[in-house]
Amino acid sequence: MNILRRKADMEDSGRTSLVSTKDTIANINNSSVLGKDASDYGSDGSSRRILLSRIIFVVFVATSAGVLGYISHRLLTKSEERLAQGQFEAIAERALDVALATTLRKRFSAISIATTMAYDFPDADIWPNAILPGFEAVGKSLMTTAASSRTHFGICNLVNADQLAEFEDYFYSTAVGTINPHHPNTTGMRDFDGDGVLDYGIHGFNATFQVYRETDGKSHWKSHYDIMCPYTMHTAGPDILGFNIHSFERLGRAMDEVISCVNDRSEATELNLNDCAIMTDMFETFGRDGGSLGPNAFIMQPVYPANDPNTLVAFGTLSVRWEWILEDLFTTDVNGVDLVLKTGTEVYTYRITAGAPSLLGAGDFHDPEFSEYAVSVDLYSPDLFSRASAPYTLTVYPEHDFFETYTTGNPLVATLVVVFSILFTALLFFAYDYFVRQAFHAKQAVLEAKRMYVRYVSHEVRTPMNTVCMGLALLRDEISETFQALKSAKQTTAEDRNTAVRTENPEETDENRLEELINLTDEITHNANGAVDVLNDLLNYDKIERGKLSLELDIVRIWRLIAHTANEFQVHAAAQKIRFLLDMDEIATDPEKFNAVFAEGVDNAVVVGDPVKLAQCVRNLVSNALKFTPEEGNLTIRAKWLNKPSPDGSPLHQKTKTFELYKKESVTLPSTGMLELSVSDSGAGMTEAQLADLFQEGVQFNVNKLQCGQGSGLGLFITKGIVQRHGGSLTVNSEGLGKGTTFTLTLPLYLEEQCEPATSTDVSSVKESLEERDHHILVADDAAVNRKLLMRLLTRAGHSCVGAEDGREALDQVESAMKSGVYYDTILLDYEMPNMNGPTAAEKMRKLGCDSMIIGLTGNLMREDIEFFKSKGANGVLAKPFKMKDLVAFWNEHMG
Repeated sequence: MNILRRKADMEDSGRTSLVSTKDTIANINNSSVLGKDASDYGSDGSSRRILLSRIIFVVFVATSAGVLGYISHRLLTKSEERLAQGQFEAIAERALDVALATTLRKRFSAISIATTMAYDFPDADIWPNAILPGFEAVGKSLMTTAASSRTHFGICNLVNADQLAEFEDYFYSTAVGTINPHHPNTTGMRDFDGDGVLDYGIHGFNATFQVYRETDGKSHWKSHYDIMCPYTMHTAGPDILGFNIHSFERLGRAMDEVISCVNDRSEATELNLNDCAIMTDMFETFGRDGGSLGPNAFIMQPVYPANDPNTLVAFGTLSVRWEWILEDLFTTDVNGVDLVLKTGTEVYTYRITAGAPSLLGAGDFHDPEFSEYAVSVDLYSPDLFSRASAPYTLTVYPEHDFFETYTTGNPLVATLVVVFSILFTALLFFAYDYFVRQAFHAKQAVLEAKRMYVRYVSHEVRTPMNTVCMGLALLRDEISETFQALKSAKQTTAEDRNTAVRTENPEETDENRLEELINLTDEITHNANGAVDVLNDLLNYDKIERGKLSLELDIVRIWRLIAHTANEFQVHAAAQKIRFLLDMDEIATDPEKFNAVFAEGVDNAVVVGDPVKLAQCVRNLVSNALKFTPEEGNLTIRAKWLNKPSPDGSPLHQKTKTFELYKKESVTLPSTGMLELSVSDSGAGMTEAQLADLFQEGVQFNVNKLQCGQGSGLGLFITKGIVQRHGGSLTVNSEGLGKGTTFTLTLPLYLEEQCEPATSTDVSSVKESLEERDHHILVADDAAVNRKLLMRLLTRAGHSCVGAEDGREALDQVESAMKSGVYYDTILLDYEMPNMNGPTAAEKMRKLGCDSMIIGLTGNLMREDIEFFKSKGANGVLAKPFKMKDLVAFWNEHMG
């Protein structure tokens, strides 16, 4: 893509960018912001984004509060559950340890009783007529120390039918008379005459206690062994003595298992007391009132005489009532625990309340929700009983009441604290945001008022200055033409020396006067431009302060820009009798530095930046130095290339950087050192305190004395802001009052491989460009003087012009021209006009299909005003005061 280089001497107010005609028409037809004021452009979108961001923030805060509250509640609830679980495991393990220890004590108590009987009656032939005197007292003592006070021991002697008569005589003459001389009527012997071994028959344990006398040992449940095993001794007292427990089916079958086991092991040299002992399965028993006593079991311990260890002569029995065992497992503060007692065939469940067990019934009734917390123990190990014994397992489960004991309101409180803390923090944030927004809006209101003031001043000053500058331009052109005509007449009409002598003095006087008038118009124009520069400073200050100073990047021939900009001040310096020096010895070969011929390769060292703003920086530094330099003083501008390429041509710095130019073109250039530009004067100088405050906005020293009340105090502040935006720096140095000041500007340089020849925009080139093509131009301005002056300037340049007083008339003329087939090449529209302003007229022209180049002319140079004008269809905007060179540059750039 061919890149059109911008002119180094273009004013900031004249800088524009291209909006293609077709794209502009399309944008206008699709625009949704037509009719919106420029100052409000985009504000609704910004407000909607702010509102949306606040809604998102509220949703985020509410969601965060909910999530964090839930997490807090969950964590604390889990913590309480872990605490309850830990407590349960500790309580359950202790309870199971106690249960296991109790059952083991019962087991070993049964062994102790059997061993006592075996050694008190060591011979087998003594049996069954063997009764231990004082057994009840011995058994109760053993119950207290080894098992439980509510456990009963008994001895039942094995008696067959042949031994029955002798046994009955022995038992009733010895045992009953000795143990209980007054036999109670509760034994049931009153139902038949005489003494004998008693049996419950087929009814078993029931409330009626109907009994009969045992005679042959045959059981109603069809035992394999015709034997009887009446209690001869028991810790429960005489009421149970004489009853044949073999007649009870559950106990009888257990005895048969023991007898079978003993018979199978009779060949062993030594029989272990644990080998054939049996723990019966659970069975429910009932009291005299018919009420259930819950599940019970019996330990059936065989008795072997010491001298005949392979002979079974009796059974030691120990009753196991499970409710009594479970009563001692928990303290009274324990609630909500289920105990499941299980064998291979039977299951019972107890519920612990206040440490006491209560039977829920036969079956497993624990809550399945808490199955994972189960803690179990096997109450009897296999080596303590024979294989025929029932395997007992006790399992402990928690239930809701247990966990409720450890459940507090802390999770809910913590959750509420977290949620309300977040919401309170959010509330504080919104309160803070509210006050910040109030302060921000107040500040914005001040800035907006200042911006509108600057906008108003810019428009109200530039508009009359437009008349002044155009009038001066016309006047200068007229005087210049008259001056040239006089010089030509002098050379062509002189006929002889005497005539020349007579006319020389008057003609020279007229020429001198014309030349003085030309210089006077230049001085007036210079001062008028100075007033415009103050306006530009105000605009740039506003942009820098709001952080909205934009740069239109381009490849800048920085050396030529410096020389050209410095050249603007030669006349002014000469008028003040200031010695003005441009020192570029290291980079130029021509001693006339203002039109320097640069050394080979120098012009390839460029700056990537905004040429208009860089020229403004140089202009500010030089004009500032001129203001402070007295007559006969010195002002020196020195330009140096720091870190030049080495002699072999390779640059010292090879870092590359990519830039996006203002025409949307991307370039990548290698770094090649730094530009150092210093501007030194022999003026008033500054103190250290003044140097420290120099680059702040609005700073001026001795305004009336040193500057004649001129200046805005913003130039250096703006210059430093622009330089810093270009990646450079601006510093100042002074040795003190009266010793002058030196400003040093540095900018990064980049190497461009190809260098295009520089272009010039002096008056002759402007005229040459204008003469290349005549334009048919429509000028719309409500100020008649401005309109006439502008049309006269354009007409003098060879263009045809038509005027319009406002936007409505301009629109009508465009519509009429389009119908007649005579199109305008360029349409110049003032911004503020009655009936219809410039942007509205441009918009309507585009809707008519007009593809002429539309250029706005305005004193409103706020960025949003320019963008608004472009959004309505203008190809570009030129600033007032109008300059022909700006228009020509725009044509050359955008029309090829």
